[in-house]
Amino acid sequence: MLTSVLPSSPADNAGARYVHWVANAVANRFEFLALVPDGPAAHRARQIGQVPRHKLLGGAEVRSITPAKAFFTKGVALVFPVRVPWRFVRDLVNNSVVRKAVRQAEIIDLQWQEQGLLIPLLRILNPRARIVCTFHDVLSQRFKRARDSAKSPLPRARWTWAALTARLTEQQILRQADAVIVFSEKDARLLPTGKAKIHIVVPPLAAGMERIQRSSPVSGEILFVGALSRWENEEGLLWFLSDVWPLVRASVPEARFRIAGGGIRPAIQTAADVAGADLLGFVPNLAPLYEQASVVVAPLRLGAGVKFKVIDALAAGVPVVTTTVGAEGIGDPSWFAGLDDDAQQFANAVVETLHRPGLSVERVENIRRDVLKTYGHEQFDHSIATVYSMTPIGSH
Repeated sequence: MLTSVLPSSPADNAGARYVHWVANAVANRFEFLALVPDGPAAHRARQIGQVPRHKLLGGAEVRSITPAKAFFTKGVALVFPVRVPWRFVRDLVNNSVVRKAVRQAEIIDLQWQEQGLLIPLLRILNPRARIVCTFHDVLSQRFKRARDSAKSPLPRARWTWAALTARLTEQQILRQADAVIVFSEKDARLLPTGKAKIHIVVPPLAAGMERIQRSSPVSGEILFVGALSRWENEEGLLWFLSDVWPLVRASVPEARFRIAGGGIRPAIQTAADVAGADLLGFVPNLAPLYEQASVVVAPLRLGAGVKFKVIDALAAGVPVVTTTVGAEGIGDPSWFAGLDDDAQQFANAVVETLHRPGLSVERVENIRRDVLKTYGHEQFDHSIATVYSMTPIGSH
């Protein structure tokens, strides 16, 4: 597997959770090796939890970043918005142990669209391998949404170029891969046609959520969960704090807003301080927070793909108020306590949920049963086996 993040359990982000599930699903059938860019994220994963057999590529001694180097790096990011770290590619080519592993692989699993750029090189090293590429989200949609939200010409031009580049990358991957994985019908429809067969794999997000007991949620407690290092999460949370939270507090003065997620930058710290919200940072075990929350908010307006944190909350049995972006690819509108992109309507849904908790208990439990069934481990393992052309466990 070539992946941007090191699989770990517990994981501090949704992507690491997913690649961990894949690693577990294939562990009994294959000898697994993850090739991962060296860096702080990989070292955090090593410290956080269990990791599979892996090799870090692209490591280099730390050097001071000069203004000229920072300018060059920023320029490269603008010109090549979809890219693989060059040091990673260097080691992939030059490291004899890694080359041997690639040449002997029966299946090469590429996690994230960026890794799909390596398919031509991988075909040279191993023309026989089955190559599978997973789109955690569709970057062309993600960049188009950023373009549409840009408020000045230069950012708009930047995101227009990024969206075009991403679309060309998607076309290339669909021509060159054997199979492509997406997490929803919506994402499958966004991709261009090509040689690769598109598989919809539903992540096992409900696994373990049935153990969460919702016997005594705290009245007025609102929860947000998300990696704040991702700009889509940061933008959505800033919008909620500035435009929605004051409306909620006006109707429910005793309401409490708790924010769980690592990667907190100064803008979030400042906004949370002004709003009187509780910044919890990275929380390794979210179960107690889900048990206490009266409602989970997912105020996402940008980005793409299925939002794992939204499914987590639904599977935990917590009412969820979100936006059209937060809900896309997940069940249907009836699963949500509120679904709106307008700040006032979003706030109204939060307030109504806080004011009428008893009326929603049966409805939320029915939704929870549907989510636990849809996002379970059995269907996931079977889907992965199908994509890899393996014999599913229990089949004859």
